[in-house]
Amino acid sequence: MVNDPQHLTGVAGRKTTPRRRSPKDARPSSLDWPAWVNLIERQRRLAQRNGARAPLPDDYFIRATCASFGLDGIISSEQEVIDALTRSPSQRKLRSRSAQRIRNHIAILQSVEKALRLGYPLKSANVIRWYTSIGGGLSNTELSAERIDRLSQIIERMNSPQLRLQPALQEILQTYNDLLSDPLFPSFNGILSRLLLRYHLGRCGLPFVVFQANEPEIPTRADESPMMKLLTAIDQSYQRLLT
Repeated sequence: MVNDPQHLTGVAGRKTTPRRRSPKDARPSSLDWPAWVNLIERQRRLAQRNGARAPLPDDYFIRATCASFGLDGIISSEQEVIDALTRSPSQRKLRSRSAQRIRNHIAILQSVEKALRLGYPLKSANVIRWYTSIGGGLSNTELSAERIDRLSQIIERMNSPQLRLQPALQEILQTYNDLLSDPLFPSFNGILSRLLLRYHLGRCGLPFVVFQANEPEIPTRADESPMMKLLTAIDQSYQRLLT
């Protein structure tokens, strides 16, 4: 169920001052695995120590929805997302398909966070419902038996993740890039892939990431690294969570 927008947008638009980093917490400027593993492990321990005192940022669901939709070419501003969540009876009657898709996406994100918090495994049926829900009433193409079998294999790996950080991150990125380069879903593949990415990260004890819509998900320049982009996004999320 979608929460009250006042709860979701309590600090939306407010600038947050990151905590001052110590030299040992500096973000590595290259793919130096020992340095990155040490940094993320320290951040993960701090986040786990904070426990219930470190909830998700209030604007996470809004930012994640805007960014994910934008990467699929569906432009939605933060205000449009907030409006879609407004509980006005008159707006419910006139709610557009795009507004319903926004609400459904946020409801899925909330269900993912709940499943991760309670340790619930993901099931293929859950993801197929996501696919139908994101369609927002459109006549989605049914997933073939071959695609469902592939989805089951992906979910099985996510439910039994790597325990060591470096191979876990490598598997997460490989799975995500495979979903983007060889689409599993006939429509809204990118949006659904990012929902699966969030679950996969969470099963490995890692935070959400939000890729900006004005940046390519898979870097195109030879000097760019997809892994560096993922590691940087994880570091940015920890900075928000630990502020």
